[in-house]
Amino acid sequence: PGAVDARAQALPLDLLSLSHRLDAGGLVVTGLIQNPREGRAVPRVMAVVYVFNAGGEYAASGKAALEFAPLAPGAESPFVVRIPAIEGVTRFRVGFRAEDGSVVAHVDRRGRPIDGTTAGTPLGAEGK
Repeated sequence: PGAVDARAQALPLDLLSLSHRLDAGGLVVTGLIQNPREGRAVPRVMAVVYVFNAGGEYAASGKAALEFAPLAPGAESPFVVRIPAIEGVTRFRVGFRAEDGSVVAHVDRRGRPIDGTTAGTPLGAEGK
C-alpha cells in the first residue's frame, strides 16, 4: 500500500486546454486542469504564467488560484491569470505551484484524447 500511496501522490496534473489573448489591459491566459482519477486530492494550487520578450528574456509573471480547491481525484478546474500592462510579449510559459511554492507537476494533454472517452475513436468502433 505504501508504494501505491507514493505513486498516487506523485501523479502530475493534466493540462487539458490553454488559450490566451493580448489586449489593452494586458495578457489574459485561461486554461483547464484535471487531477487524474488515480491521484489524490490536491490542496490549493496556483497557476503561474511567465512572460518572455523577443530576446527570450523574462519580462513579467502573474499567478492565480485554480477556481476549485481542493481538486479531488478526477476533478477539473479552470484558471484565469491576468498580467496587466505588458508590451513586447512574444511567448509565455504556464506552470503550477502549491501554496508553499513547491512545483506541482503537470502533463500537457491538449489535443489528445482523454482516457475513458471515445474522442479520436473511429465512428462505429466505440464498443470494440
